[in-house]
Amino acid sequence: MRVPTRTRYGIRAMVDIAIHRTEEPIHVNLLARRLEISKNYLENLMLILKRNGLVTSSRGPKGGYSLTRHPADIRLPEIFVALEGSETLFYCVDCPDDCPHSNHCASRDLLKSLGEAMISTLSSITLEKMTEWQIIKMEQET
Repeated sequence: MRVPTRTRYGIRAMVDIAIHRTEEPIHVNLLARRLEISKNYLENLMLILKRNGLVTSSRGPKGGYSLTRHPADIRLPEIFVALEGSETLFYCVDCPDDCPHSNHCASRDLLKSLGEAMISTLSSITLEKMTEWQIIKMEQET
């Protein structure tokens, strides 16, 4: 199973903002450079995160993005739902009426269980925890 690129990049951006949250808002150019992500692609992700209340933006020379809440108060499913539109990982679980087999499909039951397990695991992880893990990784590189 693959987590969509949009979600991976969105989580990486949120972690970077959390690491640098005591500084001024982070400009999208700097964020894109640090994450090695296209600025245009990142701008789109940041707009989605902003619309979903996870980040705020400010304009001007010292403008950029900041978290709307402390990293300990943001759980990973919030980021996932903001970027993917649903906690459900599989379309047939999210929209059972679109599949004539949904009422008697063992595969659908399996996919539903997998999705619930993943969301449960993600729910136990805060952005603060991801930030701690990232800082450890960065220290190991030096």
